[in-house]
Amino acid sequence: MATYLKLVQKAVRKSGASVDVPTTIVGATGITEMFVEWVQDAWKDIQLEHMGWNWRVVRDDTLAITAGTDEYAMPADLESFDNRTLSIYIDPADESPLHFVNYHVWRNTMDKQSPATPARPQRFTITPDDKIAIFPPPDVGYTLRMDGFRVLQLLDVENNNDIPAYLRPEYHDGIMWRAVMYYAQHFEDGAKLQEAQAHFKPYKKYYEERELEDITLDTTSMYSRGH
Repeated sequence: MATYLKLVQKAVRKSGASVDVPTTIVGATGITEMFVEWVQDAWKDIQLEHMGWNWRVVRDDTLAITAGTDEYAMPADLESFDNRTLSIYIDPADESPLHFVNYHVWRNTMDKQSPATPARPQRFTITPDDKIAIFPPPDVGYTLRMDGFRVLQLLDVENNNDIPAYLRPEYHDGIMWRAVMYYAQHFEDGAKLQEAQAHFKPYKKYYEERELEDITLDTTSMYSRGH
């Protein structure tokens, strides 16, 4: 499995930059620090190119809710979720959907029914501060289930973490070549930019052919942090 360090090392070698190949990226300075940032930006920008990359889709994410509490933060691993997929259960055998209510309607109806009698929640909304509000407040502990998109994964210099397992190894050089593109653009090296673009192009096509074909989530129904 490739690591952040290995991608930076390879980007330095492929760029032809006049800098020693680093043995660590912790505390990097100068051009080496720039390569660390270019690899980070390359991975981030690839993730941002399509909301519907298969590797960003999270199926059946869950959130535990407790008796009497009617507002919850979105699961930490999700950037957004499809409101049509939200369901609730104690045991999967009794799973049922939660129905979305626009917040403006919620404010004039559910909010005015407080204090509401705790029971199995039937409806939900998204509050202005991006919390999932449910009604009525739960009478016991339940589990919410939803489909959504994972938050952007950023590489961690301090832990030199691996590229995530869901990004197959054959994709790693795509990140590296995109980083070389950023190097070439920064130093206005037209020949190196053309070379890097030519190498990156088949990776981009490879990603799109294999990672967009099975997406079924409708992004028009997505709710995300900061919406």
